[in-house]
Amino acid sequence: MGLPALSIQKMAKGFVVTRNKQEKRVSSGKYIDLANFTVEDVDIDDINRSLNMQRRFTGHYKDVPPLTVAQHTLLCTILSEMLFPGDEVIRKAVVLHDWEETFTGDIITPIKFLIGPEVLETVVKPVKKAIYQKFWPYLDIDPMSDAIHKAVKICDYLSLDIERRVMWKDQTGKDKWPQVDFKLSLLDKQALFNEVANAYVDLGLLLEGNAIKTGQNNSSNSDSGSLSLFVG
Repeated sequence: MGLPALSIQKMAKGFVVTRNKQEKRVSSGKYIDLANFTVEDVDIDDINRSLNMQRRFTGHYKDVPPLTVAQHTLLCTILSEMLFPGDEVIRKAVVLHDWEETFTGDIITPIKFLIGPEVLETVVKPVKKAIYQKFWPYLDIDPMSDAIHKAVKICDYLSLDIERRVMWKDQTGKDKWPQVDFKLSLLDKQALFNEVANAYVDLGLLLEGNAIKTGQNNSSNSDSGSLSLFVG
């Protein structure tokens, strides 16, 4: 039995909320101010916890559940080693490319265009810069250069193509997807997707190029047990 409408109105009149709406609480318990984001706000444990729980495509799918952002990162990293073998700079840039989503969420492309890239960059760019300041190991190489950005996007778009083909067997709307000039059979795409789909990804280890932590993700795509995963 709910409260009468009059009682709710009386309560609401005396109810005052004061807060900094730019602040966000993260897994470690600390609050960060997105308007004044600094390298001290960046913590690998927060990154691991958040990106291993966030689903891509805002959770939408038909046939197979979407990957987490961390699993997508692992898939992109595998692709970077296929496309740019031995290029550790590109590999590390690929590993780092979505870490800002720990703090901003995985903002889907239609929303990015609705907001406008200029406005979005005022929020996203300081977060990315702080992450690079903490984790990017090459002082003489700009991780946001056009050449590195292009290489990262190639891996990102190929991963996007793989994910969509597995998640939706019906290819309606394929003409709206980015065109990727890299030939992989549908079976190969399914195999790559399956390789990462149940992974809890230790992103710090992935950045270092070490073995990935194996085991079922709490946000797993299936009920299967732990997998033996790709080693960087």
